[in-house]
Amino acid sequence: VTRGFLEVETPTLQLIPGGAEAKTFNTFYNDLNSEVVLRISPELSLKKLQAGGFEKIFEIGRNFRNEGSSPQHLQEYTAIEWYCAYENYEYGMKLTKKIYQRIVKEVLGETQQIDYYGNTINWGEWCTEQEATKNGWELIDGWPKMKYFEAVRYFSNGEIDTENKTVIELVEMCHNQGIQEVKPEDGMATLLDKLWKKARVNTTNPFFLVLPPVELEPLAKRNSSNPKLTERYQLVAGRAELGKGFSELNDPIDQHTRFAEQQTAREAGNDEAQAMDESYVKAMEYGMPPMSGFGTSERFVSFLLGKHIKECVTFPHIRAEDKENNPKSKSTIVNHILVLENLKNWQKANAYSHLSASFGARTGKSLFTFEHLDSSDGQKINMNIGSAILNKIAVDSESLKQLKMAAEKSKLDVEIFTEEMQETTDDSRIKEIYAGKNYEDIKLLGILISGKKSEVEKLTQNFPLFD
Repeated sequence: VTRGFLEVETPTLQLIPGGAEAKTFNTFYNDLNSEVVLRISPELSLKKLQAGGFEKIFEIGRNFRNEGSSPQHLQEYTAIEWYCAYENYEYGMKLTKKIYQRIVKEVLGETQQIDYYGNTINWGEWCTEQEATKNGWELIDGWPKMKYFEAVRYFSNGEIDTENKTVIELVEMCHNQGIQEVKPEDGMATLLDKLWKKARVNTTNPFFLVLPPVELEPLAKRNSSNPKLTERYQLVAGRAELGKGFSELNDPIDQHTRFAEQQTAREAGNDEAQAMDESYVKAMEYGMPPMSGFGTSERFVSFLLGKHIKECVTFPHIRAEDKENNPKSKSTIVNHILVLENLKNWQKANAYSHLSASFGARTGKSLFTFEHLDSSDGQKINMNIGSAILNKIAVDSESLKQLKMAAEKSKLDVEIFTEEMQETTDDSRIKEIYAGKNYEDIKLLGILISGKKSEVEKLTQNFPLFD
């Protein structure tokens, strides 16, 4: 405010998500009869205000991103973004350094801290002219500017070089670095980012990561000296990205082209890619000034305190409790699979796997507490289902049928596996067989029961575990 910025508010409910690459929380606006999303960023709305003549503005508000947790990530969090007309990213870096150093001194009382991983971070003017010259860095008042590709090489000790590489080469590079879950369809931006995060684990003192390739930043202005790069900077320290700013893109033709590329990736299955926003492009066409912008979040405060981010908010989201039976105990869902004792081992394994697959396909992603988590070095770890599976043994088919009836009476989820299902994978043939049989003539080989732990265990308590 003392620098002439005006505080504004922009909508939390949006028709089109934009301003970041993230999955959304979706809801429905009854009065307007419209599907809307909770915003993942206020960026596009704030820049529309710039087009409307509000030249120095900022907003402090909530963002919502429907993705995994980590020591640095919350799905619902407070962020601040500011935009200043007729300035560029060089102005943004100088202002950001002054603001961050002031915050560090006010929060910590000094310019050194111990981060979440036990590293010592120096927020003072730690980089000398001599060291900057030796490494080919420019300085912003004692903090280096490191070009994107050079930084990836530097912090990986030369093991990772992503400059001028094809998508196929980047996939191979990912695999060599132990990042196995990637494929060419993920696209250049995702692959580059995963490899940078592999190198980022070796960062300590603060620096500005600048000039990334245009594929990584659809909202930043191209660099005039090299149009393949963008005038973006990120403040990086102690393995973390603690804020990001640009020389903002204000060319409507370039912006429309980049949105179209993002929309293509989105339609191909990348639900974190940005969507086409015609109204934002139209605002550029009316006249959007060149500007500098920057955004950060409460992640920075948790970083300064050296704590997991969930320790730094008053009401972090956690798994829901079972209030029906015991307000203090967690509701636990279990899955018990029972198969006939006299089956051969391969038949038992076949029954267990088919029942699990059938249950998973029918129940879907609700089985996951989190689809994935992020390791400290940015690797995604796909999570298993959040409920236990126990394998048990039944004496005969009739006992399985009685168990099925009891489970259904208790309104538990039930899957069955029959003799016919094991004999053929031709669904049309199985359909014909069942059409000519009564239920009493169908032999059950296995059954899966899913539901509240107390109810499932009560029904299956007399069935021994598979040994």
